Amino acid sequence: MTTLLITRELQTDSPFRKLLQPYPVSITGKPLVQFSPLPFENLPATDWIFFYSRTAVQFFFQNLKPDMVMPTKMAALGEATAGSIRAAGYQVHFTGNGEPVATAADFVKIAAGAKVLFPQAAHSRSSIEKILHDSIRAVPLVVYDNQAIDCSDLPDYDLLAFTSPLNAGAYWKSHRQQPGQEVYAIGGTTAAALAQLGIKNVVVAEKAGEEGLALAIIKNSYIGGRQKRM
Repeated sequence: MTTLLITRELQTDSPFRKLLQPYPVSITGKPLVQFSPLPFENLPATDWIFFYSRTAVQFFFQNLKPDMVMPTKMAALGEATAGSIRAAGYQVHFTGNGEPVATAADFVKIAAGAKVLFPQAAHSRSSIEKILHDSIRAVPLVVYDNQAIDCSDLPDYDLLAFTSPLNAGAYWKSHRQQPGQEVYAIGGTTAAALAQLGIKNVVVAEKAGEEGLALAIIKNSYIGGRQKRM
């Protein structure tokens, strides 16, 4: 059976797993990055708080103290992150499409000149802050550390679905691209990182997220009826 690695732990209701269930593929959901909380003592006063990921949401609220005053508006890079904010009991005032460039263009329409808090990882690419550096007043807040793990014991999967640049770097540090091996990226940032690593023929999901990744595999992979790449 075809083997597939997605660099994310899949929830029981994962759309990635559900969409690929009818196909002859064995799915492994495994993050290649280890996360650990980095407590913060102060919460700067801002107009917005913008979350890049579900992990940022998790560690931010995990360390949020009762006396800390939250910003009045919340934003999320994509729908999965927005869902995590709502699960924490908060309203989401802006949700991007998961792609930094398009999300930044939409966000600045309602947040130009605003002071925006960005809870993030120690090794974050700070994509929205960099794109909008002259249009908003960005305040980074590191809430967790993210370190690549040793992947040398992982096999050479037939299909690889990468969900972040750091995950991509972790895997290819100890592997080489094999003939016929298919590589998928959740979005343009991850695809660019794969290109820098020398990985060829990367397919980028048309829509960022698990659903988009699964649909890209079904559309482009031999498991969905295409001829196997050599």
